[in-house]
Amino acid sequence: MVTIGELCPTSAAGTNPGVSDCSTAPAIVRTYIFKLKPGTSLKEFYDGRKGDLQVSNDLMGRKNVETNKIKISGLSAIQRIDTIGGGSFDKSAESFGNEPTKRKEMDSYVVNGNLGYWFSTATNEDDFEMYLPIFEDMLNFVRIK
Repeated sequence: MVTIGELCPTSAAGTNPGVSDCSTAPAIVRTYIFKLKPGTSLKEFYDGRKGDLQVSNDLMGRKNVETNKIKISGLSAIQRIDTIGGGSFDKSAESFGNEPTKRKEMDSYVVNGNLGYWFSTATNEDDFEMYLPIFEDMLNFVRIK
């Protein structure tokens, strides 16, 4: 297993001893919790979030490369992996001399009662395979009650 300390240098002295220096945010992990209408299914929740992502398809160049059914905390879940880059936003940034960054995201969706959970992870596309075991371990530790 890879630890954060192996990915980001830890300062031994200075103002924050023992704190990892990841000023470039090599990986992003987010959790969103939504209050749902009673009886909302996993498919309805996922389709709603997927609809929200449609906005970024052209703008960010989002492309779905894989969608799977998984389990999170013993509950049925849907997981999608997308690449991001090459959209109109990147083309605009390039016109100003900025280099676009290709990213890869793994989003997992689960419903329990009237709550919908969206676990989102992202990193540079080249680093995704290195971070994937950490992302998967994090989801294996999630306990939804």
